[in-house]
Amino acid sequence: DHDKTAEEDNTVQVVHRYIKYNYQENITISGLAAMFGFERSYLYRLFSQRYGIGPKEYLTKVRMDKARWLLSRGYSVSECAAMVGYSDYFTFSKAYKKFYGVSPSHDDFD
Repeated sequence: DHDKTAEEDNTVQVVHRYIKYNYQENITISGLAAMFGFERSYLYRLFSQRYGIGPKEYLTKVRMDKARWLLSRGYSVSECAAMVGYSDYFTFSKAYKKFYGVSPSHDDFD
C-alpha cells in the first residue's frame, strides 16, 4: 500500500535525522525502534534499504566523523569520547580504531 510505504519512508528519514542530531545521547537501535513504532529488525531493513547502511552503523559513522573532527581541533580522547556519546574511553578508543584503523591518540587526520 502506497500510503504505508510513504509514511514508513518519512519515518525512516526522521530516524536518520534523529541519529544525526542526537548522536551524543545514549541511543540504542531497540530504543529507536520503540520510539518510532517499529520492530527492531523491520527498522533495520527499512533504514538499510533507504540509506545502504544499518542504523547502528550510521550512528557509529556519525559519532566517528564528529570525534575525528573534535580530535583534530585539539580535544583530548576522553573529552571526545564523552562528547560523542561514549560512556568510557576504552569503548570509544576501540570503536575508533575499528572504524579508522588507527587509535584516536595516534591519528594524524590525513
